[in-house]
Amino acid sequence: LEALKSNRNKFSAVQRGYSLKHISEELRDDKEVVLAAITQDIKELKYASEELKNNPTKQGSFDWDKWI
Repeated sequence: LEALKSNRNKFSAVQRGYSLKHISEELRDDKEVVLAAITQDIKELKYASEELKNNPTKQGSFDWDKWI
């Protein structure tokens, strides 16, 4: 139950339309949060952490290069 609350809180700012530039670096480094944000507006990708944008291991199967 606690993990569910944590995930819900993690996405709440993005779901309310806040830009990634206004949330913590920790969340800008979270692939799921970034994907939720860019689903709403692809321009949000520029606010993803450099670590996430430059680390293929963190990116998973998403083709970041296509969007950067």
